[in-house]
Amino acid sequence: MENPLRVLHIDDDSVDQLTLRRFLRESTRGRFELSQTSSIAEAKSVLGTTSFDLIALDLSLPDAHGLESIESVLRIAPHTPIVVMTGHDDERLALSTIHHGAEDYLVKGSFGPQSLEACLLHAVERHRFRAQLEEAVARAEEASQAKSRFVASMSHEIRTPLNAILGMADLLAAGQLEPDQRQYVDIFRSSGRSLLFLLNNVLELSAIESGTAVLASVPFSPVDIARDSIETFAFLAHKKRIVIALDSEVREHLRVVGDPDRLRQILINLVGNAVKFTDEGEVVVRIRREAGEMPKRLWIEVEDTGSGIPEEGRARIFERFVRAPHGPRQKQGTGLGLALCSELVKRMDGEIEFESTVDVGSVFRVGLPLPIEVIASESDTKLAGHRVLLAQQATVERTILAAQLEAMGATVESCREAAELVRRLDERSSHSCVSVIADCRLEGGGIELAESISDHPGLTGRIVISLPMDHRRSDLERCRNIGAAAMLRPIRILDLCSTLAPSPASEIEQGRVDGGSPVLPKIRILLAEDSPENRVLIEAYLAKEACEIVVAEDGVQAVEIACSTLLDVILMDMDMPRKTGLEATSEIRAFERLYELRPTPIVALTAYSFAEQAAECLGAGCDLHLSKPIAKPDLVSALARYGRRDLRIAPDHELAELAGGYLDQRRCNLESIEQALAHDRFDQIRVLAHNMKGTGRGYGFPNVTVVGGLLEKAAIDRDAAEVQRLAIDLRAFLERAYTRTDS
Repeated sequence: MENPLRVLHIDDDSVDQLTLRRFLRESTRGRFELSQTSSIAEAKSVLGTTSFDLIALDLSLPDAHGLESIESVLRIAPHTPIVVMTGHDDERLALSTIHHGAEDYLVKGSFGPQSLEACLLHAVERHRFRAQLEEAVARAEEASQAKSRFVASMSHEIRTPLNAILGMADLLAAGQLEPDQRQYVDIFRSSGRSLLFLLNNVLELSAIESGTAVLASVPFSPVDIARDSIETFAFLAHKKRIVIALDSEVREHLRVVGDPDRLRQILINLVGNAVKFTDEGEVVVRIRREAGEMPKRLWIEVEDTGSGIPEEGRARIFERFVRAPHGPRQKQGTGLGLALCSELVKRMDGEIEFESTVDVGSVFRVGLPLPIEVIASESDTKLAGHRVLLAQQATVERTILAAQLEAMGATVESCREAAELVRRLDERSSHSCVSVIADCRLEGGGIELAESISDHPGLTGRIVISLPMDHRRSDLERCRNIGAAAMLRPIRILDLCSTLAPSPASEIEQGRVDGGSPVLPKIRILLAEDSPENRVLIEAYLAKEACEIVVAEDGVQAVEIACSTLLDVILMDMDMPRKTGLEATSEIRAFERLYELRPTPIVALTAYSFAEQAAECLGAGCDLHLSKPIAKPDLVSALARYGRRDLRIAPDHELAELAGGYLDQRRCNLESIEQALAHDRFDQIRVLAHNMKGTGRGYGFPNVTVVGGLLEKAAIDRDAAEVQRLAIDLRAFLERAYTRTDS
């Protein structure tokens, strides 16, 4: 026979107690084992020594009443099911008791022995089933969290070496290489990027599954995102001898509001697939918006002339790990890219569709309901009065570029060959400026054409040569020799517009060189990074910049250096031994608050790409989050943005005008400290340092106060090496302070 169900009955009415005992005796013999108390206090004593399968509870007790009775019992026995037995036939009260945790609500006098038995048994079964379900859900959530932790950990382990691989590959590719060496570098750059795309897809799908994927809502240019995606695959497209181009009716001064990173991920997968499955012809990305005064949907198309998708592979094209056959050959892949696109589009309340014809090509369309913001621009008329002779070999590229130039106000004449361009150049023109855009792949040679017309009297504007991604260094030299501008394909229309009709401010005047990379000021950087490969990479990235790098190999060193050295910016790896980057950042911020210092900008470097990790870094006190692998332009842009900071705080009003003289006095003190150090006069150093400690903050230089305190301690300890290090540090600070105070 099964063990009897132990029931605790809490009721102060002796008649009700007797009735329940009689009912349970009349039910299946031996099925229940009953204990009875008349108050919550007695029940608490009994529950302290005995466990029960069910509690039958009256709502009117000497020490509790109504819903309070349920709450009191749940505090004593939170895992035991409760059946309320009351004389109140009140539907609203019944619902409230269930809401507060009761399994059932029985009205006294409305049930007999058999119905009571059924109710009690069902209550126990429901409670057990719910407990099992909650346990199963908890196990599933724990497994999901374990999977997410594993994915995040693997992301870190993969991204850390991948950062070094891609970074070193980019550095090698920028140098002078033999043809076979360049081919090898291109191969492992391409393979590294493929690994990064796969990793990003896996991480994004994992975030969607776990519910941690949060969509951003910021203004951005969809054209910029599309162009970046195209340029990612421009080299591979050139290797396959296919054209890749961007055709946009949406001007670059328009902004949509949404998640730019998710849109970039969608486009990278769609464009990557298109290039992979196209062996001849072109891949074109088109951006359109719905017509009307209130456009509600942005449409993006990725069209290719590839192998197409057979009928039998179309039904499951957006399912995970499904690789539809593309024509006669099956390309390798994970089957995650289109599944991710579908998931992301769905989360953005959009739609994705496709059309495909075998041996003709495919078109994937994404429609997104993104609000559009119009930014005022004069670009539409910037080329007004310009006549442009355009000679591009690929028809689709020539057509798109001509339409974009005409939208900027230019008069465009398309030419299919060099001879035709020369004939048109010989024609008289009423335009104030006549320019030439030539493809270096033209029959007979685009650069040769440019050299032959560089002195042509009809040429009153610029010559622009479009070069492939793997152009030769000699091509650039030849362009420079004739004063022609060289631009890599696919050509950016705004860059082309600026070349044909430059603005008064040059790139150097705007502080930009080398293809748009910011010029860094002379700054001191703390690089806190435990990976030797990544330290070498970042130092190589910044080798030609006017900055000083101080290295910390773990979190403890990072805190020690940051709290004893005057810095402009800190690059902080978040996963370091002895002390994590988050812990180090928190301690540095606490030190700054203690001494009322202006916070040093901290840029978090992580191998994690989840949004919650970025939020965690910013919450700890970091100013910016960069996810590995880190590209040089992103790093330099971050340092340019945060690196040059004001060294002063607001000084006391009466002392504000004396800052220059104060710095002069500190320079004299520094010379005295160095002379005293040469003769081991630590008492003299202590006095000078103590004066600095007491005056720096008042004049608006709290860092002088901190260094003064450190110098005073080093002098008391007679630590000559530390005094010398701090003196060097103070000299560097004074030089920067002079420069920035003067400016």
